[in-house]
Amino acid sequence: MTNVQMGIYDTWGSLLYAEEGDTITGWDGTIDGNPVENGNYIMVVTAETFNGLVIEENGPITLIK
Repeated sequence: MTNVQMGIYDTWGSLLYAEEGDTITGWDGTIDGNPVENGNYIMVVTAETFNGLVIEENGPITLIK
């Protein structure tokens, strides 16, 4: 995969975290170093395969600490 983009949104659609590149590390459950509340969030991932096919996946995630 190339051009991987990942975004984490709250339930109101506000972007909380974004990352892009050929290698992504993932969200650590914080915003500006402060832990977010337990709850439901939306993850959106877009990536391009080596043959040019664009893949888009999204869905809910639940954060429980």
